[in-house]
Amino acid sequence: MADMSIQNEMRVLDTRDASWYPSLTEEELKKLSIFVLQRWMSALQSSDVSLQEHYLEYVNEFSNRHYNILRHHPEMQIRLLQIVGHTAGKVRRQHAWIRPHSAGKGSKLAKWIVEQYPHYNDTEVELLIANNTKDDWKVLFEEHGMEPKEIKALLK
Repeated sequence: MADMSIQNEMRVLDTRDASWYPSLTEEELKKLSIFVLQRWMSALQSSDVSLQEHYLEYVNEFSNRHYNILRHHPEMQIRLLQIVGHTAGKVRRQHAWIRPHSAGKGSKLAKWIVEQYPHYNDTEVELLIANNTKDDWKVLFEEHGMEPKEIKALLK
């Protein structure tokens, strides 16, 4: 029986252990959560900012991109997360959990963003709102085919 602790799963990803996934039983595969692994893998607590950026950017690039297609192929998702491991064979003990965004708080705009991007956490949603103007949002909403009334309500 495989060790299904998050520490071991992060070790498997960091060291690019290709034999781990095929060795899992049906019961262990049911316990495996790619979403949880992505959250842990993308957050590296390190004084090296470039290393933090590496993990965040590459998890997003390799594993989050086209998630709806990849979710049907968990072994491929594991392999993609293993690509992120900065140095094969070296275990990073600084992975951390990033809590997902809580849909119950915030403005109508924040709630809309959470509906569109449920994997974003509170900080990511706040940054997205802060880094875009009302005109940027209006263009995006128009591209989504929204009516002016709906746009006005979201931008209040």
